[in-house]
Amino acid sequence: MSVVPNTRNRPDSEERDRKRIPHFWRVEKGEGRLPVVHVSEREPATGAYVATGIHHDGLKVSVPFAVDIDLSGIDRL
Repeated sequence: MSVVPNTRNRPDSEERDRKRIPHFWRVEKGEGRLPVVHVSEREPATGAYVATGIHHDGLKVSVPFAVDIDLSGIDRL
């Protein structure tokens, strides 16, 4: 996992390809203070990244591990 504080330091696609990162989540600031999570997965046959979801209110995925996060309440933490 990599956490990058701003877009200038965001790993580019070339770096992700070189490291062969199988699952890539990009978290951005959405409306107000709430996050938007963009989820991509590396397609094994081509090596290209395929968007598998854009999550606004909640993030629920089963790969690479099960996660169920209520994004709508994250600013109350």
